[in-house]
Amino acid sequence: MNRTLLTSALAVMLGVGSTAALAMPVWQTQGRRASHALNLLEAKGYGGFKDFHAVGNNFAANVVRDGRTVHLLVNPGTNQIQVAA
Repeated sequence: MNRTLLTSALAVMLGVGSTAALAMPVWQTQGRRASHALNLLEAKGYGGFKDFHAVGNNFAANVVRDGRTVHLLVNPGTNQIQVAA
């Protein structure tokens, strides 16, 4: 059986009308998004992360690139990195 079918069957057995109640806790999802954002920065060659924090759906970080500090916004949902204004 596939995972979706098992999750749906469990939801029905528990009397839960939707599988949404069985979704990951918010802190776990946010942690995975943060890890993905850091991995994106590393894959693009940015190092020396400082002041990494969530800003809405994005993550902001100060990174060192070519000897200077740059403030970036990372969107782990779209895999985009942009220089913050």
